[in-house]
Amino acid sequence: MKILLIFFGLSLASYAHKVTYVNDQFDPPLTNSWNHFHWTNSYSGKIYHDEGDGTPAPWIDKYVNDSFGAETLWVNSDEYADDTTFNNCVFYGSNISNLMADVDISHCSGDLSIHARSIDARYSVFENSDLIANFIDVSHASLIGSTLTGNLTFKDTYVRDADLNLSAAEGSVRGTPNFLPNNMKIKNGNLIGVNVQNDGADFSYTDLTDVEFNTNSRYVGANFTGCIISNLVGNFSGANFGGTEINDVGSAVISNASFIAANIGGAHYTNLLNRGAILHLTSVRGSEIDSNTNFFDYAGVATNIHQEILDYLSELDAVSNQIESVSDSSEDLEDSVDLLTDSVDLAENNLNSLSDQVISLSNKVISTIHELEPNIEVIGASNGYIALNVGLSSSGDLNNWQTILSKEHVLPATNGVEYFRINTGSQKGQ
Repeated sequence: MKILLIFFGLSLASYAHKVTYVNDQFDPPLTNSWNHFHWTNSYSGKIYHDEGDGTPAPWIDKYVNDSFGAETLWVNSDEYADDTTFNNCVFYGSNISNLMADVDISHCSGDLSIHARSIDARYSVFENSDLIANFIDVSHASLIGSTLTGNLTFKDTYVRDADLNLSAAEGSVRGTPNFLPNNMKIKNGNLIGVNVQNDGADFSYTDLTDVEFNTNSRYVGANFTGCIISNLVGNFSGANFGGTEINDVGSAVISNASFIAANIGGAHYTNLLNRGAILHLTSVRGSEIDSNTNFFDYAGVATNIHQEILDYLSELDAVSNQIESVSDSSEDLEDSVDLLTDSVDLAENNLNSLSDQVISLSNKVISTIHELEPNIEVIGASNGYIALNVGLSSSGDLNNWQTILSKEHVLPATNGVEYFRINTGSQKGQ
């Protein structure tokens, strides 16, 4: 019956011939005959050989360096037998379906659809494939555009555009999946969340406030240094929570977990100590301070420092605004000085021009006065009288003058002011 399944499932061609074994150590020699089978992979042409010693043919449980096309491949379903192994094989649209089989497709590549009890796909490279099993190990595998369903183990697994329908999981992941259950996250390259077991994983200095845990969550010996966590549920024995902010420790298993310099809520320090937590310089909100536990309010100090920084930044902003205001005023003043300088320069130019005009006018006045001056000369005063000598000069070119009339007049001197006028106009009738 198994031979028929193999024949139709693998599409292998087979033929048989009789083999006779002769043992000439006996007299007469002993002979033994049995049917000897050869099986041929119709896709690759590779021949599988039955040794004929009563054991299953080698190809029944193991395929090495072979390729398979778009066909349904038979795999062993005996739970007590070895896994059916495909080693360094390539699949081109192949199908494997046996819910009772444990199948090893590690170090393989291509695209296939496989639904089995468990799948070992370590170090494989699959694209647009569908892997469904209760347990699937894809450590160091590359899964592009594929769908994985079940309880999966990852380790440095590349999952670009993959749909991860995980019932439970563990390990480290690279790349960005197309789908991941909402209650599971990839943080710092590691899976975390509900039904995730990730012992020893490193989540240090990561914001985990959006991560949920449940009683199936297990992170024994994991590193949560400097993280921010909403609540703990599950097993965190031996984990490192140094400097971590935890809102609620809850009922999580925390034996031998280190909370040095952490800030913890949702538990009394006595309860934490009774549960085996390692506490030193730890702030436990809502707990009474016990000098023996050496608690320290890091959160309070950090809050004060933060507020001081905010105050300093506020003062810095105010000073910056003042500097900008002074700068603006300086620019305005500079503009005013420039304008005033321009006005002074203009006024100076106008004053120089006016001065030149005054000098010119003064010269003209002086010249005119000299030109109009009738050459009046005060001769002298005596006995209450003053003598004036009036002379009339003539010139043809205003440079050379000749006296044509000279006449002396004697006038009585007084203490008052007297003005004299000489009329040079022609008299009527002359």
